Amino acid sequence: MKTLKIVLLIGFYIVTQICLGQKQPKFVIICTTSGDSAQKYAGAYERVMASYINDAFPCARTKTHGDIVTHVRSERLNQLLGGETDWSSFCDDLACDYLLNLELTEFMSNQYIVNASCISYPKVEVIARESMYGSKNFASLKDLLNKVSKSLAKKLGEFEICPYLGPVTIDVKSNRDEENTSTSPAPCVGGTLITTTIIKSNDVLNWKLSKVARRVTTGDVNYDLTENFKTIRSYSCYECKDGLETAMSFTDTHNSEAKVEGLSNESVSEGKKIDDARIQIVFKDNGTYMLLVEATSKKGILKETTETKAQGACEGEDKPPVTKNKSIDIPIKAVFGPYKGSPSDKILSQNETKDVSQGKEKTTVSIDFNLVRN
Repeated sequence: MKTLKIVLLIGFYIVTQICLGQKQPKFVIICTTSGDSAQKYAGAYERVMASYINDAFPCARTKTHGDIVTHVRSERLNQLLGGETDWSSFCDDLACDYLLNLELTEFMSNQYIVNASCISYPKVEVIARESMYGSKNFASLKDLLNKVSKSLAKKLGEFEICPYLGPVTIDVKSNRDEENTSTSPAPCVGGTLITTTIIKSNDVLNWKLSKVARRVTTGDVNYDLTENFKTIRSYSCYECKDGLETAMSFTDTHNSEAKVEGLSNESVSEGKKIDDARIQIVFKDNGTYMLLVEATSKKGILKETTETKAQGACEGEDKPPVTKNKSIDIPIKAVFGPYKGSPSDKILSQNETKDVSQGKEKTTVSIDFNLVRN
């Protein structure tokens, strides 16, 4: 039995490298024991854990050590009878995204210790664990196996084993219409300067994203900006370049226009470029969850034009229009929520609009999503 287990584990690590990348989440469950009486319950522990995993994550596939042993024995008999081996079936048995390592140990003379840990296989990282102990009798052990399995399955729910998929739309609308006037001394003795600032802007940002896998998001983004920043300086007395003192007025204008379309796609997954967008769901212990959205647009163009127009007797004070183009991209890194919901919910849905205005700038942020777990 030990030799078979060693062979299976070696094969597991080799074949998993070949079989990784399949979309269905795959669990392999292996139980090790310490103590003569504990050994006979290893298979039962694997089956109990598999039952809770299957209930919690219908999209996943589980294979226990016992399942694999049965498959090996069946294949041995098949070969003895002259049959051909379907190696792809072993590949499927050993393919693993999550390795559930179970331990059942006799402690002292009257207790069992039941441990379980889940390793995210590609990262070789423990993401959840549970441990309990109790009396050394069948009723107590049965209760322990169920409690540990149920608790671990609940903890794994936070990692979105079965991904929530669906559309997420975020709209950000902002406008500003502001005028301010101030008075200060002019350069000439006794003169005054009246400065009027007028700001008019409007920008619209629309993210249309789609969560298509646990950590893969596609979609589109559109951003439009128009802004006019005008400063009017009215001097009751202004000294020209030739020394003449006279009343003058200057209008400084700064116009901005921007247009950005499409998601950047510099990220790489499985050797292919993918959109630079991520949507992550973080579940809390209090029955709520947060939606984390991170994305970046393609490069767009920001066109800026500045000019100065002078009115009065002074000559040569105008500044002709100067236009500069800049490359810009639009990022988003936002946290939405908390919303009521748990990993046991099949659908996570929300539609809300919030006013996040600051001062004279009026801004609303809307989010609408409907994420469904298979």
